[in-house]
Amino acid sequence: MLKGLFNFYHYSPKQRRDLKEVASIMEEDLAHLGYIKQIFQREDLLVIDVSHELEAAVLKLCALKVDPTRGGSMADFNRLYKPTERMFGDVTLQGPCPSINFAEDPLLHDLIDGINNYIDKRFHNFYEPPLACFEAFDIGRWPSNREDLLLHGDDDVTTVFMHFASLFTEDEIAIGKEQFTDLKARVRDIGGNSMYRVYQHLLTIKPSNLNIIL
Repeated sequence: MLKGLFNFYHYSPKQRRDLKEVASIMEEDLAHLGYIKQIFQREDLLVIDVSHELEAAVLKLCALKVDPTRGGSMADFNRLYKPTERMFGDVTLQGPCPSINFAEDPLLHDLIDGINNYIDKRFHNFYEPPLACFEAFDIGRWPSNREDLLLHGDDDVTTVFMHFASLFTEDEIAIGKEQFTDLKARVRDIGGNSMYRVYQHLLTIKPSNLNIIL
């Protein structure tokens, strides 16, 4: 197989150019996949952060379809490649020097769409109950109005408790749902800290009135 690949690309300058183009595209895309790997390696990552971080990674990939020069290697390639002058940097090119428009390249679009589809399929559970219901604990989304805050997230918390019902008694579930209100009041008093620091603090001091909800 390796010998066949060598012959295919070695004896065809056009195929070699295509291979270099594919390699450049994949370098950009794989860099964003590396970013996803780094997401899950963060010590301060909360389950409620994952879907937002994944969406940011997908959007960055989509941005390469609109403006491929956002990627470092593609930007460098466009800067160095001068087809009308038959130059790549300070190297004089031999043979055909066609113009390259990555933004209209179907290969690039198909590759990015395939990666995004894989991400959506691989991590779909973060967008569905019960994991999606942990959004209720995202203090950045809590309403500032007391009346709105009172009911905010109650249905999601109920869904989480029902999913893990085998781990709690009926009384504990009822108390835990009540403690969600206590949690809101406690977090409002803390204020001014990152979400990770807030929950780190609460899990460290372990307030007795939040023993189930935490």
